[in-house]
Amino acid sequence: MYCSLAILRGGNVEQHLASSTDQDSASDSGQTTTATMDSIDTSENNSDENINRPSTKIPIFQQTTQQWGKASRTMGAMGETLKTKMDDLGAQLQSINLNKNPKLHLDAVLTSTSDTVGHIKRESSLVLKRLAPTVVLLAGLFYDPQTTPITLPAILAVTLAFSATGFYLFLYFITVGYVLGVSMPVLAALVAHHTNPLSKDTISTLTSVHSGLVVAWGIRGALFFMHREFISWPELHDKVVAVNKNARFNAKLFCWVVFSLFYVSMITPCLCRLGSPQTSWSMLGKGAIGLQACGLLLESVADIQKSSFKSRLPENRYLWCHEGLWKYSTHPNYLGELMFWCGTFAGGLSCYHTVTHWIGATVGFMFIIAVMRGAIQSLGAKHLRKYGTNVDFLEFRRTHSVLGPFHLTPHPKDRVSF
Repeated sequence: MYCSLAILRGGNVEQHLASSTDQDSASDSGQTTTATMDSIDTSENNSDENINRPSTKIPIFQQTTQQWGKASRTMGAMGETLKTKMDDLGAQLQSINLNKNPKLHLDAVLTSTSDTVGHIKRESSLVLKRLAPTVVLLAGLFYDPQTTPITLPAILAVTLAFSATGFYLFLYFITVGYVLGVSMPVLAALVAHHTNPLSKDTISTLTSVHSGLVVAWGIRGALFFMHREFISWPELHDKVVAVNKNARFNAKLFCWVVFSLFYVSMITPCLCRLGSPQTSWSMLGKGAIGLQACGLLLESVADIQKSSFKSRLPENRYLWCHEGLWKYSTHPNYLGELMFWCGTFAGGLSCYHTVTHWIGATVGFMFIIAVMRGAIQSLGAKHLRKYGTNVDFLEFRRTHSVLGPFHLTPHPKDRVSF
């Protein structure tokens, strides 16, 4: 389910993983974070409406600017140092003479490589320690428990924190970082609304189920990705590492910011529901929750069945899976995810009270539809190249689509129908 990368590479994610491919960048901010949170709490406790807020926000803004300045200078210095070390390492690699003392040269290269890796870890840790308080500050600037237990900047901060696993391994932006970046903000919002002592409205059971299913979807997805990469298909981890080596920092930064914004828009229905606890659930909303549950179940079973088939025998890794749900649909796991997000979007329809709500929810819904379509077409083309000599596969592909034995569009030979 390498869905989001389809946006950057025209939906060609599974194909890319087949040729060179498929988290956790986090650190404590220590005493700096504690001091920052204390300053936020002090400003909140001293706020009688808006009388004292301007005087408390000015030093917070100055602290934020200083934190970003320090982080920028550190990252610049780190880049120059790493460039120098990598140039030295390249010179040593070029100087290796296998006819003279190859072991001596190899030891020197390995020592230099170890020093470089250690330097990267130390400097990265330093940058994270300086940026973490800034994220907390930005979230705290807009926090007001008397109006809402958790705000949009706080939600975005949580999304950025979990999707940042892609800085560890690039493809985690669209696998582990994707599912956690979507589900963990919903979990934070759900907990905040249920535990907010100033809230006058009680979150209904159906609203909790609506958001809870998104949390369950994210946790299941993260476990599936980790199990596939490290247990059922260990070779995949080597491909993920190989892709990460070719990923530039500016590409990672772009994916981190852009994908996080889309991930927040995808959970707009849940945020709108949690923000409107007084809105009742209609039959359409209840049906949407049922569609969510069915989609999650379908996706989970399909992933388990294919993973079991591929790992059952070594030769199955390269064979076409045509058992269980895969006998009825070309991509039952993607069909389940489409059903899940259709239900999530429909479940919040009665709570889209503003233009912003409609724009956010619609953008997120269209985003997941687009990436699912791109992923289906990309994986279909890959399967055609891989199993094109299998007569049974060609017949199944001619008569079935992601929807089962139905086709919404003509099925030309050079593309996969949706």
